Amino acid sequence: MTFRFHFTTFLRAPLACVLMAGMGHSVAEGAIEAFPTAQGFGRFSVGGRGGVVHHVTNLADSGPGSLRAAVESAGARTVVFRVDGTIRLLSPLRVRNSYLTIAGQTAPGEGICLSGYGLIIEANHVIVRYLRVRPGDIAQADVDGIHVMSGTDIMLDHCSVSWGVDETLSVTPDPTRVSVQWCLIAESLNQSVHSSGNAHGKGSLIRGRNGARYSFHHNLFAHHVDRVPQINGMDSASVDPDGVMLDFRNNVIYNWGDVADSYEAAGANRNSDAVAKYNFIGNQYLVGPDTLPGFLPVPQFPGYALRYWIFEELCPHASAHFGQNALNGTVWADPWTPVSSAHASASYKQSLPLAIPGGEILTDTADLATVKVLAKAGASWRRDTADLRVVEGVRNGTGYMIDSQSEVGGWPALQSGVAPLDSDADGVPDSIELSWGLNPFSAADRNFDRDGDGRTNLEEWLNQVDLPVFYPVTVTQQGSGNVSPLGEQLVPEFSTVTVSASPATYWELDEVFLDSQPSSLMAVNNLGPVTEPHQVHLTFKPMVTVEHGTPLEWLTGHGLSLDTADPNGNGLRAWQEYRVGLSPHSSRQLVSINDVENAVPLLRFIQPEPTRAGAASILQKSDNLRDWDDATYEILSSQTVEEGAQELLVRVTNAAPGACFFRVKFDFD
Repeated sequence: MTFRFHFTTFLRAPLACVLMAGMGHSVAEGAIEAFPTAQGFGRFSVGGRGGVVHHVTNLADSGPGSLRAAVESAGARTVVFRVDGTIRLLSPLRVRNSYLTIAGQTAPGEGICLSGYGLIIEANHVIVRYLRVRPGDIAQADVDGIHVMSGTDIMLDHCSVSWGVDETLSVTPDPTRVSVQWCLIAESLNQSVHSSGNAHGKGSLIRGRNGARYSFHHNLFAHHVDRVPQINGMDSASVDPDGVMLDFRNNVIYNWGDVADSYEAAGANRNSDAVAKYNFIGNQYLVGPDTLPGFLPVPQFPGYALRYWIFEELCPHASAHFGQNALNGTVWADPWTPVSSAHASASYKQSLPLAIPGGEILTDTADLATVKVLAKAGASWRRDTADLRVVEGVRNGTGYMIDSQSEVGGWPALQSGVAPLDSDADGVPDSIELSWGLNPFSAADRNFDRDGDGRTNLEEWLNQVDLPVFYPVTVTQQGSGNVSPLGEQLVPEFSTVTVSASPATYWELDEVFLDSQPSSLMAVNNLGPVTEPHQVHLTFKPMVTVEHGTPLEWLTGHGLSLDTADPNGNGLRAWQEYRVGLSPHSSRQLVSINDVENAVPLLRFIQPEPTRAGAASILQKSDNLRDWDDATYEILSSQTVEEGAQELLVRVTNAAPGACFFRVKFDFD
């Protein structure tokens, strides 16, 4: 067996396994994922692990310091960016040499975008992350955004790909193991410059042979007429009995349309002679302005059925499992309803998912996948205005098929930034090396493995984008009660919030505010998946009914006063509270109504001497000691008391018995 060693310099291209000098760790090639969040059939891609570092220092199409120079070099290599902006390609950017990582997340500012032509991959062990590829129509050619043409162990992660003239992102015809995950694939140019002369706004053409295995998960497809996706084998079943396998799950498909040949399904298999196998699981199909229900033949009807279709099967050699897919948030009760399978064999419909050994993916519900994809798909480390516009259109049900990038403003000007200081040019910023105890003036330690997990120090830095994200949820309260948790909590992204509230004795939960808007505790606890900070505020109010003890004891026990402050500043109490049905001289007691006549509350109170200038009294009622309304009443009797004031016995006509308190306001000039 051949080995590669790491001492102070890199000596040999990757062959079979990696030994980290001084660490005692041996990691077989492909034994660990390309990065912590890598999933699917391409997840064991090695990329440029253990190799040299190329710095992109300009936006030129070619030459020293260009992206093309780095990509076309040989040997294991990782490409990092010291610049940001749009690179105008004058020809396709081809990856022909294996063991490459393009780390788009290292670009400062809003990152890197490729225009004019696309990216073509024809090599093994290639990782491309956080890169924008938007060819557009300026080359006047049938260009794809990204085309994985051949090779094995290929990983496309968090790429934003749009404005292709042929397809926007395709995997065909000869790759072996590929993952396309968390990508934003949008706005194929429809009636554009395609050589056919026809509308050709296609999403993804996916083809393979000899047991090729592809994973597409957590991607956003928006504004494609069809091929979302088109999947089929390459060779006849008699020549290639293994064909191609596609695992297509947790993708969001928005605003697919029909094309000139009258197919209205989002995806299809149109090769009737080749073996193809696929899972379609937990995908969300969102109808957009250009989406129309179509007429396609279905076996249970002699004619045609009008409905939204997600797939049309034209191959008798295919087998498939469709499950938990949703249309506008509703999972199809019969998973085969949106699948036209009139041309399929009797064994086409598989009740269980087809096995995907080596391609396992953590699967979400269609709704949860939608939240995640809209929050994270594409070059989302720093989303630019083009991606923000597409995502906002999906959220709002807007946007449309386009024929040219000029219809939506063309390539946005990417905001600039400054790359961090990297004295030894090893791809790891000085500040990170110092915090990790590395030498910022020695490039060799980029390929050491300080924590022994099989990934180099350079990879650990690049993988900072995979660290878990937490959002602060701040919970506050007013009034007496036990709330948990209280204060600021960091909630994992895409999780839910749980807040419990238990009122103190004689208190009850009054109001719940979520982000300053009236809400409920149930709504708070159903909040999620969390994708932004939130504020939750709970208020408790006194529980003031006769069933809960003597109100005077309750009030004094909670530090409340029977009288409010002096709002006029004249030294007189603005309010006096009186026990209902008893002498007003017991004014320091307060209870609910306990004196009624034919179910009508009676109240006795003192009215100031009517001859005193400006003297007046206002009777008010409340059922919670917080919100007060004027009481309407009729006087049953009156008698003169001290200094000419009148003691009144009144019948209150707009208050219910058993649950009201009263107060009398005395106003003086």
